[in-house]
Order: sequence, then C-alpha cells, then structure tokens
Amino acid sequence: MRPKHCEVDDHLASLGPSVVESFLCEPDDREGFPVAIEQLRTTHRATPFQPLTIHMGDGRQFPIPHPDFLSMSPAGRTVVVYHADGSASIVDLLLMTELELSRPSPARA
Repeated sequence: MRPKHCEVDDHLASLGPSVVESFLCEPDDREGFPVAIEQLRTTHRATPFQPLTIHMGDGRQFPIPHPDFLSMSPAGRTVVVYHADGSASIVDLLLMTELELSRPSPARA
C-alpha cells in the first residue's frame, strides 16, 4: 500500500516501493526513520551553518563544508553529496554511523 501523500505514476511504481518512499513521499511519511537523519536535516538547515562530516559504516567519510554540498531527498533517507572536484555521491543515510561537527570558522574582521 502506498503512503497517503505519495503521487506516483505507473513507471515510478514499477521501480518498487523503496524508490517511491525514498524520493517522493512528503515528510509526514517518514515515521520510523532513525534520529540521526533528523539530526542531519536540522544541522543542514541551521543558521549559521556549521561544517560537518558524514561517516558511513563502511569507513567512507563525506565532508560537507557548506550547505550547497548536500541535497536531501524529500523523504530524507538519501542525500546527494557534492564533492569539491565536481563529482557527487548518492548516500543511503540508513548506513550513516556518525555526524561529526567541525569547529566553526573564526569570524572575519
């Protein structure tokens, strides 16, 4: 059964419920997601932004020096992390083990 707030055409439905839930559902349908995902969303939206690093269970690390380097899916389970060299990684946040917050940069005079 599809979550009540998802609008899905036949092609997207054929990709399976995990795709639908990961990318198309509104935030009301995110019940049961780990607290760390909500912590990332809150940290990403914080003003002023504090640089952070996402640590994954397989040892990979994704530095986020600026909010523009991270794009969260509406449902919040996956993110796109943009790298300084122009490449990008699609990351499943259910595999995230830690959010490391960097020290804020000193204010420029």
